[in-house]
Amino acid sequence: MTAKESGFHPQLVEEKGPCVIVGRCADYILRDRKDVLNVFIHAD
Repeated sequence: MTAKESGFHPQLVEEKGPCVIVGRCADYILRDRKDVLNVFIHAD
């Protein structure tokens, strides 16, 4: 889904290396990966 929305080929997105995904679905997109740091920031 990320590759489709960004216009990049899915394999390129997977192999490119470290990145930051901003959005509410990032945890869903990366749910099967072990090398992920999830950070949730909430402010009032």
